[in-house]
Parts: sequence; C-alpha cells; structure tokens
Amino acid sequence: MTILEKINGKFEIDKCTSRILSPRQRKKSPEFNILSFKETVERIIETQCSVSRYGDGELMMAAYGSSLRFQRADKKLQARLNEILINPCEGLMLCLPNRLNQASLKESEHLPEFWKQSFREHYYAWTRKIDKNIVYGDTNITRLIPDYGLSNTEMITMLKEIWSQRNVVIVEGASTRMGIGNDLLDNVTEVTRILGPTESAFDRYDDLLHHTKETIKNKKNPLVLVALGPTATVLAADLCAAGCQAIDLGHLDISYEYSLTNQSRTTPIKGKYTNEVVGGDGVEVCEDEDYNIQIAARIY
Repeated sequence: MTILEKINGKFEIDKCTSRILSPRQRKKSPEFNILSFKETVERIIETQCSVSRYGDGELMMAAYGSSLRFQRADKKLQARLNEILINPCEGLMLCLPNRLNQASLKESEHLPEFWKQSFREHYYAWTRKIDKNIVYGDTNITRLIPDYGLSNTEMITMLKEIWSQRNVVIVEGASTRMGIGNDLLDNVTEVTRILGPTESAFDRYDDLLHHTKETIKNKKNPLVLVALGPTATVLAADLCAAGCQAIDLGHLDISYEYSLTNQSRTTPIKGKYTNEVVGGDGVEVCEDEDYNIQIAARIY
C-alpha cells in the first residue's frame, strides 16, 4: 500500500473523495442525513412541504458558477443556489444526491463511474456548504432509479399521491410537456401550465415568478410542479417563502416515459425535450388539444 493510500497505518485516503479518513471516520454511519426515496416521498405527503433539489448540475453551478447544456452561467443564479442551500426557508425540504452517503460511507467501489469521477474532482467544493445537522431528501426521487428496491410502478404510485386531487400548476419548459401522453397526472383535479424557455430559463426568472404567483391566487389549495433545470430549485424555494407548496420535479416525466417504453436512456422521447440526449432538442409542435387548453402563459 502506497503513502497515498495509507499513512502510518492509521489514516487512509478515500479514493473516491480524496479525503484523509481516520478509522473513526470509516464507521458505518453516513456523513449526511439524506432520506431514502420512500422516506422523502412520505415526508412530502405528510407535511406538504416544498422541495428544492440539488443534483450534480445545481451543485456545479453553486460551487463554480458553471454553465450546463440547458442553462448558461449566471452569477445571480449561482448566488441564489448558494443562498437557498445555506439558509432554506421554513417548509422547504432540500434534496441532495443519495450518492453522497455512499461516498461518506467509503463505498466508492459501488458507485457508477460518473459519480466516482465527480467526487474525486468536486467532493469538497460540493459539500463544504452542506449543513450536517439538516435532514435532506433524496434528489433522485425524480429519476426512478432501480437500486431503491422498489419497482417503477411502486415508485410512481407513491409519487402520484403527492398531487392526488390537487389543483396543479405546472411551470415547465416550452417543450417539456409533463404528463402528456402518459398517466402521470391522471389523478389531479385540474392542470394549468405556464411555459418558460426550453433553455436558460433563469433569463426570464422574474416574469416566471410573477406569473406563477398571479396564477395561483385564484386556485384552491394549489400545488406548483416545476421542471426548469436549476431555475426550478430557486422557483420552488421562492414560492415556498410566499406560502405556496412547490416541488421541483426535474426529469420525472422523462424518466417515467423511459420506464413505460423500456427505451434506452440515450434515445430521445418523441414530442418532448430530452436535454441529456443527443438530438433531444428537436421537438415538433404539440397538437394535443387538452395540453394547449391548459396553457395560461407563454414566457419565452
């Protein structure tokens, strides 16, 4: 064993995070309090809390101000992501990748290669502002990851309970089309849509926030579902501070489409913007009558 792997026989280098770990640090308790998929969804249902999620993209933007494929770098967005991470408002559940717990438990050999590489390069930058006394939800509740020990059907059934019989306002990209062509929203009372930019939605943030607040004024017990990349993290927090439950749903609709069709996750979903796939930005006009009736505002 080299000096990079072991120091005086007592301290070991975690090959995933590049941190020096003492024997005490290699205990079986995780470093961060991140709930499981089931615990996260149950807490949302029981408390009707709002949800702001930090995935690898949001953590990169918060730490470095990095641009993403679907969101250009923006100093104000970076500042807001850090502000919310450090000081979440009451009633807001922040979510983090559950992979952070695998890293802190020194289980790096079980991580997918993407996460191994990410933690080697960015672990400290990503985690230095995370409060270890806060209980976080699991960011990947929107990904339908098979290693949760639950089937896709079980996960979707649990998630749909969040918006069951609610008056839902969806704030999404112009080509996202959440719930169109599937039964994701078949148990809601009403759907109203506010469409924002397909990419770099934060450019129109003030207008999106204003129109959403105006739209929910006349709704009884509204629930706002947001799918706008890192902008959704901020919008959910600001709506929560304004007294409205809002949930950043990220890629849930696309993940559900993949689970229904058994398509490869490298294949674009027809009729929907699929930002993580080459060619996924080529989306035709939606002629669905119900969808078009639901649109209350177009903010591009």
